[in-house]
Amino acid sequence: MGAQSLLDEIGDLDFNLQAKILRVLQEKCIEPLGSEKSIKVDVRVIAATNKNLKNLVGAKQFREDLYYRLNVIEINLPPLKERRDDIPLLFEHFLHFYMEQYKKRINGATPLFNSVLQSYHWPGNIRELKNIVERAVLLAKGQILDETLLPEELVRQFALPQGDAFKERLMHEVDQLAPGEIYQTIIAKVEKYLLEHSLILCNYNKTEAAKYLGLHRNSLHQKLRLIK
Repeated sequence: MGAQSLLDEIGDLDFNLQAKILRVLQEKCIEPLGSEKSIKVDVRVIAATNKNLKNLVGAKQFREDLYYRLNVIEINLPPLKERRDDIPLLFEHFLHFYMEQYKKRINGATPLFNSVLQSYHWPGNIRELKNIVERAVLLAKGQILDETLLPEELVRQFALPQGDAFKERLMHEVDQLAPGEIYQTIIAKVEKYLLEHSLILCNYNKTEAAKYLGLHRNSLHQKLRLIK
């Protein structure tokens, strides 16, 4: 089996580099710098881009022959804002990566922190999420990540003033609800927030979380079963 090579942002290459890549794909050989001798290579190429290569071909900005040489199997990966279910998984992955890199202990994030991540439109996709998690880990002074560790533009896009974020978020929710369902829905959301927040703060120790909230441990267990 030959080697594999990733060509990232291939839509940004100029025509000279496109021609060289096309030659490698067609002739399966390369010439090292400073050498006139060609070397045969056996390589599988994976190309990635955030641009529409077919449109670039039509605009004469990308070689048509290279496009069809590359376009054997096309995988369309939607932007992060269109696959929000992936955000918690990616967050956990990056969190553990940077915890290890910076030798920090982080037990998790507040529900509001996670809500901001879920609501943001992510123009920079996964790279932006990765950078934001790294920033939060670096700036964290405790073991819980909260919204104060997020860049201002994220909180602003979420339409939350940092000083009274939770109240503003609840009022926004109230505006979206139909009359007659407001009380029960908002009370349930507040209770869910408190339960999640207490568990995170107490490192998921339910006995300590119950003490923190002023609840009997059995009451906490019952409430946790109801919100699942």
